[in-house]
Amino acid sequence: MHADDLIRALSVLRQARLVMVQDFIAKNPTIYRAAFRYENKPAALQISIDSYVIGWINRHWNLLDEMYPQRSATFDELFTDIGARLIRLCQIDGSKDVPQCSRELFFSLLENKSAVLNSMLEMSDRVDEKQSELRFSYERDNALFQRLMTECLEKEKRE
Repeated sequence: MHADDLIRALSVLRQARLVMVQDFIAKNPTIYRAAFRYENKPAALQISIDSYVIGWINRHWNLLDEMYPQRSATFDELFTDIGARLIRLCQIDGSKDVPQCSRELFFSLLENKSAVLNSMLEMSDRVDEKQSELRFSYERDNALFQRLMTECLEKEKRE
């Protein structure tokens, strides 16, 4: 590894950290909306956090492509190793034994995991919607039943 490769890798990592910090400073709705939406659902909140972290890790490669479009295969291997270490460092579920793999496979795995996590969050939201619909149906049916009972009792009193 050359000193230039290390400096370029550190530069990309620094830029990615700045993006994350900016997301928090700017109160990125993706982060804050999930924090409130899932505050009483720890599993969904953790999925949301993992999804953000995976997206943030994915952004490293976008930044890498923007900042250094021409680079060696050795540098890509170094950066893939850094990505695997980032995942282990962030302790994303299932990341304890991230294997060495090609940049394309690594990027594909991150994309797939991100899609699965987002799908799980959508399912959680659909469950909440269905629960809301059921609660509404229950309350409506209960109100109609109470109204009918009141009418029957009043009719019985009149007779």
